[in-house]
Amino acid sequence: MNRFLLDAALGRALNVNGSGDQVRPIIDVQRLARIVSQAVARKPEACLTHAVEESIGINDVVGALRNTDPSIDAIHINQQQVLPDLRLTPSPAMKFHRGSYYRRLIDDLRRIKVSLYTNG
Repeated sequence: MNRFLLDAALGRALNVNGSGDQVRPIIDVQRLARIVSQAVARKPEACLTHAVEESIGINDVVGALRNTDPSIDAIHINQQQVLPDLRLTPSPAMKFHRGSYYRRLIDDLRRIKVSLYTNG
């Protein structure tokens, strides 16, 4: 996802491996850092078997980015290849509001574009 954001902000096409129908688990990096810190401190609430906020489809991410900037292009590499899903169910401890990932994704894209154009 980070690569998608960078490529979208720079106006480059997004490279999607396979059909894009595959699902990938995601977690916000700041939340992951808190979980790892808690685990290192051996706090009981950090005992998760997996840290996932949501499982999302790659084409859904591309679509969300295109809704923000219709000029974003995607290139499907080996489009006929169906890649396996890595869908994971979030732990009940990982309370997450569906759809907020997409809002953060769009906000991140806007921040990156502003940063690139004001600093570069």
